[in-house]
Amino acid sequence: MSDFVHFTFHQDFNVFLDKTNRNKTYQYLFEENSTVKDSIEVQGVPHTEVEWVLVNKQSVNFSYRLQNEDNVEVFPYHAKLQIPCIVRPPLSSLDFMVDFNVRKITKYLRMLGFRTVTDEGVPDEEIAAIAERENKIVLTRDIGLLKRKNVTYGYFLRSEEVEKQIVEIVKRYNLLPQIAPFSICLTCNGGIERVAKENILEELPILIREEYDEFFQCNACQKVYWKGSHFDNMRKVIDTLQEQN
Repeated sequence: MSDFVHFTFHQDFNVFLDKTNRNKTYQYLFEENSTVKDSIEVQGVPHTEVEWVLVNKQSVNFSYRLQNEDNVEVFPYHAKLQIPCIVRPPLSSLDFMVDFNVRKITKYLRMLGFRTVTDEGVPDEEIAAIAERENKIVLTRDIGLLKRKNVTYGYFLRSEEVEKQIVEIVKRYNLLPQIAPFSICLTCNGGIERVAKENILEELPILIREEYDEFFQCNACQKVYWKGSHFDNMRKVIDTLQEQN
């Protein structure tokens, strides 16, 4: 008789699981020496979506090897468990790596004050290597990318709509308290600082010179910003996020 464990995926994993295994505890047959991480991913769930794994009510890491009749419970990132998370180190920063298939969110994240790079269509293996080297959170709708072993932090965006994707990210990583509008260049990721009008006068269109007195400039690419329509749009995005959280 084959060895089996009892698997329970709590909350938020239904998008990945077979319909027959959603919202219940079920038996799962496993091969000898299978790790809990391998067994989770074989069932369609990227390891980046998992924050806690309990086996027989004890917290384990991804390298735990399954034993016959274990009770395995898998919890998502936002679950509130009063036990240490040992499947990965805690996040040290909120820098994002955006896969090309969801690249439109890049500008929004920068708008909110979070350094974000887009992969520009490079292969998944390179995205994973950059994310590992630079400690970045991978955002994508490519499940295969999130299953790469050197992607430590990542999130599969459920929605295909940009505005809803931003709401997802803000909720997932509790970004509202850390939003810093007008701090990151929308073009190059550089820092934005206030600049005296007289120092950039020659770069301004005549109508802008006459209408505005407060200006900001990227310390990397030198792009100049003022509180025009893009600023108003940014405020609307932030207000919407605050209403939905």
